[in-house]
Amino acid sequence: MEAPDAARMEDLVARARTHDALAGNLAGKASRLDPTGSLPALRPLRWMVREHRIKALLLRGQAACIGAGILPKAPD
Repeated sequence: MEAPDAARMEDLVARARTHDALAGNLAGKASRLDPTGSLPALRPLRWMVREHRIKALLLRGQAACIGAGILPKAPD
């Protein structure tokens, strides 16, 4: 694996960790504000948690594809 690909993978994994941290933080706030999950007013907050978890998953998948050589190389 070339250095640009390794750096790209590290960047993607770091971004995934950031999205995981955001999702965890937002989920904690949502559960403290509404432990039962029944308040419609907090639905957007729960959607944000879901979106950040999905983004983290996609970023990790992209990093795995780069590691496996499936995705094209990073532009120079």
